[in-house]
Amino acid sequence: MRESEIRLLYINLDPAKIDPETLAAWLGQLPERKQAQIRKHQHHANRVQSTLGWRLVEQAMHQLGFADFTLAAVDFNSPHKSGSAFPADFNISHSGNLVCAAALRDARLGIDVERIRPLKSDVIHKYLNGNEAQQCENEPARFFDFWTQKEAIIKAHGQEGIVRLREVELLNDQGRFADKTWYLTPLHLADGYAGHIATDCPTTRLEIEKVDPYQVRK
Repeated sequence: MRESEIRLLYINLDPAKIDPETLAAWLGQLPERKQAQIRKHQHHANRVQSTLGWRLVEQAMHQLGFADFTLAAVDFNSPHKSGSAFPADFNISHSGNLVCAAALRDARLGIDVERIRPLKSDVIHKYLNGNEAQQCENEPARFFDFWTQKEAIIKAHGQEGIVRLREVELLNDQGRFADKTWYLTPLHLADGYAGHIATDCPTTRLEIEKVDPYQVRK
């Protein structure tokens, strides 16, 4: 049974506090094709979160020991994998004021964080099975535990999309999807947020670091 180390970096920041000039400077550190994708986001908050997420990816990969890793090596049409030159997987997630990036050697990985907020009943039943939805009736915040577990697994599997969330079967700290077992680790990064990491490794060490957005290292 192998043990792998996950590097998780996160930022807790209100995107509205980042002025356009600061965002432009951060964005300028990314490859041109990624800059173009981020500029297509309608909302300032999404542009800030995406920019910070990708900057954290580079730092996380460097911390794993890939000193030569650069975002220029990433196929941003399928950004989940770093590519064969770097035997690692990485993923980003953001919600509310949280931006996260995680990286892992020689394994598959997905991460999802969500701000806990009120939901309509039809949303709960759309993405959860009957037993899961029933648990949310008395404890609505449980939806975000289920959601982040399922979403992390979907992302680790390969960005299948939320249309397949109901296909993910959950049991304690594991999940099954597409005939594969995934191992789940809960995240408690800030009050009012739920989060999980999914990997195909049965055991992992998780190293978490809160990062100052103004001190993200290249």
